[in-house]
Amino acid sequence: MKAILAAVVFAVVCAGCSKGDKDDDRQLLPDDQERVTLHVLKRYKGGEVPVTLRTPFGVMMVRDEHGAAHFILGKHSDKSRQDFTSYEDFLEALGALPKKSVITIHDRCLMPQFYDFYPVHEELLEKFEKDCKKMGLKVTEYPVIFCTCPESDSRK
Repeated sequence: MKAILAAVVFAVVCAGCSKGDKDDDRQLLPDDQERVTLHVLKRYKGGEVPVTLRTPFGVMMVRDEHGAAHFILGKHSDKSRQDFTSYEDFLEALGALPKKSVITIHDRCLMPQFYDFYPVHEELLEKFEKDCKKMGLKVTEYPVIFCTCPESDSRK
């Protein structure tokens, strides 16, 4: 019975991953554009999901298998990916972007990647958004979500 209940809950949670893109300000790139891989997520129950840059500027905040923090910045214009282990260095790179640039967080479904920074995850996200605003950058309201559910289209 517990297994059936767990399967139903999992199916309901993953159903949210199959919804289409929201009408928002993410500036999604056309599907035929070459992609930069920002990070590779582990799919639930095995496999991998490459997180590819879907917007002009994208970021991820992740922890590696050893618990080290990584702040990733992707730029579509020059097809680059920068990985920082220092938040200050990450901010310096963001500060070099043109003013009024739109930054989109690229993330996973079920539980946002920045939750890996628990118990300071909410503070980190708020600090990131405030720091971007101070630099004249805009963080979109909605992230680009990559589904890690079994057998799903990975980008939403």
